[in-house]
Amino acid sequence: PEHIREAAPATPGHLAATVEISEPLGAETYLHLQTPAGPLTARVAPGGDHKPGRALLLTLDLDHAHLFDPVTGTVLPP
Repeated sequence: PEHIREAAPATPGHLAATVEISEPLGAETYLHLQTPAGPLTARVAPGGDHKPGRALLLTLDLDHAHLFDPVTGTVLPP
């Protein structure tokens, strides 16, 4: 969740998401998001406009991604 950032509209490869739940936890906020690819959780800095229903554009740091085979659930090699 810490390698997901809000993106500017012109960012190549961005992912559209909608905030379902914003969970402020003091030093950080967890955003439970819905994307066309399915649910996603992001850890962001506190503050900001993260109300449920808000549309966001996201960018993912794929150097830190863990990808899984959708059929078997096994981890895919980097």
